[in-house]
Amino acid sequence: PKPQIDYSGVSIDERKKWAFAMAMALPTPRASEVGKWSASEVGDFVAKVPIYGLCEWYGRKMKENGVSGQMFLECNEQKLTRWGVDRKCHRARFCAEVLAMKRRG
Repeated sequence: PKPQIDYSGVSIDERKKWAFAMAMALPTPRASEVGKWSASEVGDFVAKVPIYGLCEWYGRKMKENGVSGQMFLECNEQKLTRWGVDRKCHRARFCAEVLAMKRRG
């Protein structure tokens, strides 16, 4: 089951520091590379996207659903929901990552 995140134990400043550190370490692959990825590679990438408390869970969901790189590049709201991304703001983040991959080539 999806973890329930209790944000009360961690200040917003601490979560921001965590998110910025994660974002700095996030790889910036091109769509041409991502299109060749396996579900395991997609899951590993998704687990690094800074979504506090849920990035690892979303990564596992991508692997469980067999989301290949080509599938990830074609994601949309409906597909992400089906793959377990139930929050609109999180779906928007993944769509933004895909858009950035496509812009890089």
